[in-house]
Amino acid sequence: MHTKLINNITQQLFLTETQISDFKDSCTVKTFKRKEILVKQGDVFTDLYFINRGLLKSYTSDKSSGQHILSFSLENYWVADMVSYVTGNGSTTTTEALEDGQVLVFTKSAMEALFAKHHNVESFFRKLLEKRTAKLMQDRYNLISLNAEERYLKFVDENAQLVQRILQKDIASYLGIFPESLSRIRKGLSQKKV
Repeated sequence: MHTKLINNITQQLFLTETQISDFKDSCTVKTFKRKEILVKQGDVFTDLYFINRGLLKSYTSDKSSGQHILSFSLENYWVADMVSYVTGNGSTTTTEALEDGQVLVFTKSAMEALFAKHHNVESFFRKLLEKRTAKLMQDRYNLISLNAEERYLKFVDENAQLVQRILQKDIASYLGIFPESLSRIRKGLSQKKV
């Protein structure tokens, strides 16, 4: 149950047996079903999730145009609405399961205890957060600088393992286009290959 978690961390950080044991003791297991909401927009996001199995999407909703998908997270990803997690304010996003799965749940107090006891673990998570922030900034840049076809091609190139697991309407939402536009783009690309 903890194998993916430990492998994820030890790819970038040496862990002692004590640290491995502390990680295992600091989390609980939560299973979820497809379409289950793990955190609803407006709720405080007090936990950090490590995805053991499954696929999640995080989105914000508004009354006029529905869902705006901000991210997809699959196995070996860490998930949290960091604004809510850090500030204690209501989450700006909803986190929903796209597949049945399982997460390891770390409460904020459990993470703080790990950081206090193991300073190298805190450094690992700081670096993880820096990478995630850089990725979000790059995604934002791509949204405003690339046209819809370029965004789609970049998404497919960077997320080949996800494309078959995600509905086209969700990909379109993530790319900031209508599903009909994505259908036209995919049709045009398939005709170029012929």
